[in-house]
Amino acid sequence: MIGQESMQALQTAAIAARDASTMPQLPIKAAGRTFVPPDDDKYLELIRIPNNITGEFWGDEKTYRGLFRIILHWKLDDQGAYPAIVTLQSIVSFFTKSKSFAAGNVSVKILDEPDYLGEIEASPSNMYPVSIRYQCFKP
Repeated sequence: MIGQESMQALQTAAIAARDASTMPQLPIKAAGRTFVPPDDDKYLELIRIPNNITGEFWGDEKTYRGLFRIILHWKLDDQGAYPAIVTLQSIVSFFTKSKSFAAGNVSVKILDEPDYLGEIEASPSNMYPVSIRYQCFKP
C-alpha cells in the first residue's frame, strides 16, 4: 500500500535527520505508537497529511502528494525561542528540495524546502511545526 510505504520512507528519513542533528537523543512520537512525553517535554512529533490530486498521473502511475509535518515540542525554559528553532533547523535541513527517500516499491520526493510555520504557544511547552511538501510514486 502506497500510504504505508510513503509514511515509512518519511519517518525513516525523520529518524536519520534527528540522528544527524544537534539533539540526536530527542524522542519521536509517531502515529499509532504509544508515547509518554519525557520529563523535559522536548520531543518530535511526526504527522503525514495526504493531499492527493484526483486524476493526476505520472506516466502510467498515479501520483500521491501531501505534507509531512515535523513538530518540535519544547518545554518553556525562559531561554526564548532561539534554542528550539536552532534545534529544529538542524533537523529539517536534512529535507532539501528534490531529495528522495525510498521504502518498499515507493519513492518519495521532497518538492520544496521545509516551511517553518512559527511557534505555537501552548504552556507548559511550545510547539514549533514545519511542513514539508512531498510527492510519491511507484518507480
